[in-house]
Amino acid sequence: MGLFDKVKNIFNKDEDTDEDADTWYNKGNEYYELGKYNEAIKCYDKALQLNPNYAEVWNNKGAALDDLGKYKEAIKCYDKALQLNPNNANARNNKGLALGDLGKYNEAIKCYDKALEIDPNNELAKNNKKIAQEKLNNLKEKSKTENKSKTKMTYSKPELSLNLGIKTFKINSWKKVPITIDNKGEEIKNVNIKIPDDDFDIRRLKQFNVEKNSSKTVEVYINPKVSGEIPLDIDVEYDYNNKKYSESYFFEILVEENNTSKFGDIKQPSDFTPRPLSTSSLPPELAINYNNIQLIGQGGFARVFKAIRIKDNKPVAIKIPISLDQNTGKSFIKELENWTNLNHQNIVKVYDYNILPIPYFEMELCNTDLNEYSKTKKLSIREASFLIFNTAEGLKYAHNKKIIHRDLKPHNILLKDGIPKISDWGLSRVVSQSTSTTRGGFTPYYAAPEQMNGGHKDERTDIWQMGVIFYQLTTSNLPFNGDSLIEIGMNITNKEPTQPKELNPNMDNTLNNIILKCLNKKPKDRYQSVLQLQRDLANYLQISFKEELTKSITKKDFSRSAFYCGDLALLHLKSDNGVEAYKYLGDLENYANGDIKNDLTKLKEAVKYRVENNISIPYEIVASAELLSHKIKLGFKCD
Repeated sequence: MGLFDKVKNIFNKDEDTDEDADTWYNKGNEYYELGKYNEAIKCYDKALQLNPNYAEVWNNKGAALDDLGKYKEAIKCYDKALQLNPNNANARNNKGLALGDLGKYNEAIKCYDKALEIDPNNELAKNNKKIAQEKLNNLKEKSKTENKSKTKMTYSKPELSLNLGIKTFKINSWKKVPITIDNKGEEIKNVNIKIPDDDFDIRRLKQFNVEKNSSKTVEVYINPKVSGEIPLDIDVEYDYNNKKYSESYFFEILVEENNTSKFGDIKQPSDFTPRPLSTSSLPPELAINYNNIQLIGQGGFARVFKAIRIKDNKPVAIKIPISLDQNTGKSFIKELENWTNLNHQNIVKVYDYNILPIPYFEMELCNTDLNEYSKTKKLSIREASFLIFNTAEGLKYAHNKKIIHRDLKPHNILLKDGIPKISDWGLSRVVSQSTSTTRGGFTPYYAAPEQMNGGHKDERTDIWQMGVIFYQLTTSNLPFNGDSLIEIGMNITNKEPTQPKELNPNMDNTLNNIILKCLNKKPKDRYQSVLQLQRDLANYLQISFKEELTKSITKKDFSRSAFYCGDLALLHLKSDNGVEAYKYLGDLENYANGDIKNDLTKLKEAVKYRVENNISIPYEIVASAELLSHKIKLGFKCD
């Protein structure tokens, strides 16, 4: 029985039935292996209610708290485990890791020594002690260097100057203004810029630091409320040498009457409804920050432009709502807060967003979307499966942060250099002009039954939508059609789709069943997590990848061998199969040299550690493996 079959059996048990401490302990371990540490802790707590003297439960609860960054709480659990069983080398080692995370390396080393007294062959304790000793030595060296620097340092006050980048304004009109501080001296910290005069409003003020003998330019929004030649005082407050300082700078600016504005006075975000000059132009309040502006997309609720950001010549995409009221403005910010918390290779990155000078957000510019890409390139079954697998990687990351998308479709999966990236995390659920093709912020053809009938929506709703996309990529058909919203909804909730293998004779039963499992009407019959879907896809894909690897080795085409070794390693890392990942990372070492090989060896050992300790593979390890695999594929050598 596989891991997830066991999990399903355990989790499907009635929560109200009498269960002993071992059952709750095992259930907690299964949650832990899935990376669901909070759920694991709840199970461990129930086990401890039944048996407070269960040393292994205390140890594993500590490990779960440790993975959540709650190191002090974790140490208390390890202490309790050691109180019950002083000869638990694993708990000693784990306590050392938590102390190391708190920077208490001397105490950590003592824990590792204790673990080695109990088990002299404990390789983990040996390795961790070595790492802690190195960090402690580095800390001592750094402290010596800092102390030497302090004895030589003279604490004279830095000499500052301030430059105002713009000195002509329109009355009652927000303007983005660059302010540059030139620091001739040591670093200053926690710098605040203030305008004490009531004749001006100022926005987007954030603390910042200015390094020694350098300049720092920040951008703020200023809105003058009186016209004419106006004196402007700017106060700069900062910390230096554990003391607070304040300096004032005086400027004379010109504030003109705003007679030519087509947008009216902009006093508060809620007063503004964007009205672009045309369907193909970026509003002038934003256009001043960009060059080479071009409209690249438009939907029922938003327009997307591509442009070159002036301050650093970076290509970006800018998205603005077509229409906006006060309630939508609040939703706009709320939804973007979710998106900006997502930082993953398979999710479109948001660079900046605001409701001033007009509502907008600036994001990563991609080459195309999956809808257009699939029209120009016929994807093979393997290519489609690998694309879905990697898209699922971004979705898994979001689900781990308790964020669900609920509007996955080919238009919202963008591609950049062949890498799929999920876009539109919630904006499509903000107010849109309803048409026959949209309902409640989602697209009916891709909607799950629970979206159509008002049922509970969760991670499995996204899995349904991935299934629809997968079906469409492999068959060139949608699983459910209709001439109206009602007909589409009836088909989704009541009708079974045509088997994908009937529409694509190249599809086997395995992939056919994977797609159909995503499209079960009842969420409980679908994959219960993205990781489950990835594991089935990994098992399917590795068959053809292994065949290609064998062919390339036979032909001595080692560049292709490296390519497939890397893909197989990543396939298993992303599906949390550390044993197989370790194997292919070892094979990949044969194609690496120099620093890359050293980094790959360290990565392999990190995977081995997690396998031996039943710890899930984190995203950081996957990201490192992708970078190293990419370098090896390109033939980079670091001698």
